[in-house]
Amino acid sequence: MRIPSLFVASVALPLVAAASAGCNLLDQGLTIDYALPAQQFSQDFGSQGGTLPDVPCTTAAMCAALPKVQGATATCDAGKCVLVADVRGAQTVDISQSVPSQVANAKAITSVQITAVKFWAPTNSLSFDTPPTDIYVGPSSIKTESDAGAVKMGTIPTIPKGTVIAMSAPQAMSLTDAGRSTLAVLAQNYKTPFNVLAVGKVTIRGGQPVPSGRIDLAVQVSVGYKISLK
Repeated sequence: MRIPSLFVASVALPLVAAASAGCNLLDQGLTIDYALPAQQFSQDFGSQGGTLPDVPCTTAAMCAALPKVQGATATCDAGKCVLVADVRGAQTVDISQSVPSQVANAKAITSVQITAVKFWAPTNSLSFDTPPTDIYVGPSSIKTESDAGAVKMGTIPTIPKGTVIAMSAPQAMSLTDAGRSTLAVLAQNYKTPFNVLAVGKVTIRGGQPVPSGRIDLAVQVSVGYKISLK
């Protein structure tokens, strides 16, 4: 489903520099904790009301009379007309535009650790629960999750309709092992932009509310850069 409004919301967080515990500072360097700019995906279904009618069907053409909802497709599923929307959004992340000066001026980045991936939804007036939303990462060439180099980073679970998750109280997203390692490599090579994809699907059936309302969903990655001082 086409996401009509995508933008990057930068979040300024303090940088923390700490020496590796029990190691010589000059030999081991520093670890710089850094929160990447948050990626925000927005979806607006408009202000339609009412209930989706229960319409029997044998072909998708028989479902043309269903209410028109931006980004949703009427189709026939198991003998009933439904509205199906593919939630798809892509953001290009360029860490070089905001990387801490300690990292940019380091002699070398010796390792990168992904410390957390958090999400929040400051706006949610949707008339339905969100579907689980898969988050993928990969080179800037990826446009869909099936493109070469796209790696599933994790899944944002269902958010109940109308539920707001404040930025001040974000929730943690569990990472796949492949997603964690891929993201660490992309973050270490910070001068090369990469893409983040959001992919989900929602199906609205007869008797359920016609999709309406808006949601803003933000995803933020925190990393620890270990840099060499030599």
